Amino acid sequence: MGTFGDMAKIDDIVADLNTRAEDLRLSLGRPGEGWATFADLARNGAVLGDALLKQGVSARGLDAKGQAAYLIQGLGYHVTALMYALRTAGIDATRLTAADIGFKFEFYHWEEDEESGDDYRILISVDPSLLTPLETSAIEPMRAAVATILEPIVINLFATTRLPKPALWRQAADGVVSGFLYTGRPLGCEAQAIAEGEVFLRTPGSPLTNKQSGFLTLTVEDEATGRSLTETFRQRGGCCRYYTCDDGEYCSTCVLRPTEERDERLRNYMLERMASGAA
Repeated sequence: MGTFGDMAKIDDIVADLNTRAEDLRLSLGRPGEGWATFADLARNGAVLGDALLKQGVSARGLDAKGQAAYLIQGLGYHVTALMYALRTAGIDATRLTAADIGFKFEFYHWEEDEESGDDYRILISVDPSLLTPLETSAIEPMRAAVATILEPIVINLFATTRLPKPALWRQAADGVVSGFLYTGRPLGCEAQAIAEGEVFLRTPGSPLTNKQSGFLTLTVEDEATGRSLTETFRQRGGCCRYYTCDDGEYCSTCVLRPTEERDERLRNYMLERMASGAA
C-alpha cells in the first residue's frame, strides 16, 4: 500500500499508474462533452443501448444477453481497476458514486499473440477533488462502493435484456477478479492483489460473492528443460455467452466447461508460452 499524503501530486501519480497498468486508461477531471457517467447507464436508455451495441463489435452476432454480460463484466473490471490502482498509491476512491465516474468508448486496433482486430475500449474520468488520502487498510469500503455503483446498472440491464440478475452479478464478479489481478500484476503487487481480492469476493451477503469467481493458480514443468512456470488466472463464475455469437464457442475458461478440461487448456497455454520463450 502506498503512503500517499500530498493530493497535489495526484496528476503525477495517475500518469505513473496509467503507464505501468496500460489497461487502466484513467484521466482526471469532470466528465465533459462526449462523456457519459455510470449513472447514465442506469437511467438513460440511449446511453445503455449504445453501450450494449458496442459490445458486439468484436463478437459479431452476440445476443442481447451476451451484450449485457460483456458490458457489466467490463464495468466491474474498470471500477475495480480504478479503485485498486489508486489504493496502491494510498488514494481512497470509495467516495465516488456512479454519477462521479465518467466514461466514453474509444475505437482501437489490438494485436496479441499473432492475432489482431478492432474493438471499443472504455476510458474513465473522475473528479480529483473527490479523491482523498487512504485512511484504512480494510478492503470492505471498496467492496461496498463497487457493489453500490454497479447495482442500479445491473437492475437496468436485467430490465432491458432479461439476463437474470444472478448471472449479471457473476459477470460483474468476474470483472472484479480481472480488476485485481490485471492491475496488481503490472503494478508489482500481484500476490497482495490476489489476497485482497479473495477477501473482497468472499464477503457474506455481497451480491458479488459466488462460489466460483476467484483466482486459479497453476504450475507446469517443461520435462525437456526442467523449467517450471507458475501463473494465476481468473477463475470464472459466470458465462459471458460468447457461444451465441457468429462462430462462437465456450471460452477456454468458461464456467460451463469441466474443470479438468479448463485446467488442461490453461496448462497447454502455459507450456506453449514457455516453448516460444514468451514466459
